[in-house]
This record gives sequence, structure tokens and C-alpha cells, in this order.
Amino acid sequence: MSISNLKTIKIKCEGPGSEFCQGFISKENYKAWLDFNNPYGFSMISPWDDFCREELELDGYWEVNNVSHFTAIHLDHCNIEMLLEDKVVFKGSYDSFRELFEEEDTIESNSINESKEYGSWEFPKNADYSEWLRERANNLVKQEQVLVTVQTDEYFTVEELIQIEGEFDINKMGVIRLSTDEMGFGIDFGDYIKGVVYNQTPYYFEFSGGVGSCKPNFQ
Repeated sequence: MSISNLKTIKIKCEGPGSEFCQGFISKENYKAWLDFNNPYGFSMISPWDDFCREELELDGYWEVNNVSHFTAIHLDHCNIEMLLEDKVVFKGSYDSFRELFEEEDTIESNSINESKEYGSWEFPKNADYSEWLRERANNLVKQEQVLVTVQTDEYFTVEELIQIEGEFDINKMGVIRLSTDEMGFGIDFGDYIKGVVYNQTPYYFEFSGGVGSCKPNFQ
């Protein structure tokens, strides 16, 4: 590959996002949280983080993560900017980005869904989804644990450089996505973008995390 033939694409993505943490605590710890979380509590930032540190003796909320843990931008609310040799070739929403492709399913076939790698289960082959999900929900109710989901409230601006040889082809682009309803117990907390794909090669954004407010959700 000749260096003179290389071109640089800069992919910038910004928008609201989260550090997403999902894991289990015992029912006893959940009852302790209900006593801890009261309107007269001292913390105005993150009572759940205080609880994890003081009562669960963890470093922070992010350690309750035995089901799922990642940081990314909400897919439906991200804005994408693409620069080819520092010249803007696209700037807009994810929905507008999808409209650039010649065929509707091109971006889907180019994209990578890593949900199963971040969740703690895999959907059984040849199983009925609704029946399987109902069974999982029943099991969750019966067990002596409570599922905790935390999404921090943050805003990210990330970028990645891609070097290509030859002409840039938008129809080789895709995204690295995470679908929360394919993790844990099938509960939907939205879809996220973790990075981009070009010519079947994944490029991951680097995210900071743990700086936004967080409020736990319990099942």
C-alpha cells in the first residue's frame, strides 16, 4: 500500500449517552436501599453511588455490572460528522446518515451488533422469543435477587480516524451498535452506538465515563 494513496476519514459522533451498568443485588440489599434512599438524604448528586460505596462497600455504582457494562452514545440521538481529508462530506443525524446508502439494508449488513458480548445471556436457537422472555421474567420474580440497571446522564463528543486506499465508498460504512433489549432479561433501555465500521473493519470510539448523574431502575 503506497502512503501517497492513503486518505484519512475523520468520523465524529456527539450526543447524549450513558455509562450503562446492569447487575444483581440481594433482596436484603434492595430493602436497605429503600431505607437509604429517602427525600431527606444528604446527597444531591447520586444517592445510589453513595449507597454502593457505604452499604455495599464497592468503589462505586459501576461495580454492579455482572450482567452488562458499557459506555456509548444513544443511537437515535447521535449526530455524525464525516470529514474526508478535512473536507466535510456529511453532517447530520443518524437517520439522515442512513439515507445516504443506495440500498436500505446496506448499513445493517455492514454493521456489527455486539449486544450479546455485553449481556449475560444468549437467546436459544429455534426458541419462541415471547415465550422465552415470559419464562425469564418469571424466573427473575422468583429468585432472591433484584436486577439493577443504571444509565448515567452524560453528553459525549468522540471521534475516530480511518485511513483508506483509493476512493471513499459510503456503502462500505456501518456502525457498532448495542441493543439493550438483547441483554440481561430483554428489558429495553434503548440502542447505542459504540463505534463505526468501514470495509468490514471495526473502529471503536474512546469514551470517558462516570461523570454523569445516575438513577437506578429495579426489576
